[in-house]
Amino acid sequence: MAMQTVFAATALLEDGWAKDVLVTIDDEGRIASVTKDAKATPDSANVETLLPAACNLHSHTFQRAMAGLTERRAETPVRLLPLLVGRACPSARLRNRL
Repeated sequence: MAMQTVFAATALLEDGWAKDVLVTIDDEGRIASVTKDAKATPDSANVETLLPAACNLHSHTFQRAMAGLTERRAETPVRLLPLLVGRACPSARLRNRL
């Protein structure tokens, strides 16, 4: 994959808003350079505004510590389908077929 460029008329950078910004992306998909007051190249993707992506700070780590703590077996098996159908679809005909 060849290096790619994105030209933005306006971009939000570390030090604030900048105009005419050229972002070069290397072969591995990483940002190689960011140039202010640049000119678009013939093969660059042109956008009006460029913003940094939000970091994904979402995590389920706490669930690993809780795994299994709230699970317990019922003393007698529960027939779940009749229970769900009776509540989700309270039609007497449908309930009587199960």
